[in-house]
Amino acid sequence: MLGIISLDINRCDKIITELIEYSSDICLDIEACSPKSILTGTMSKIQMPDNINLVDRTFHEPSMLADVGKIQQVFRSIVQNG
Repeated sequence: MLGIISLDINRCDKIITELIEYSSDICLDIEACSPKSILTGTMSKIQMPDNINLVDRTFHEPSMLADVGKIQQVFRSIVQNG
């Protein structure tokens, strides 16, 4: 019973944190990057779950301007929620 309550509290805490982040001012840290550099940087920071098989078909082109940290967070979320 306490385990269920603890899981629900953690889930609610995550929802509140995400709502606060969503409602706050957006501050982007724009830098030059490529699809390959973003994916390589992301994968070096996480452990791939056994149920996910990543096939890297990214390239160093096109070069783009983006907030690398925010895009890497999206990739981490996809892998962790996969």
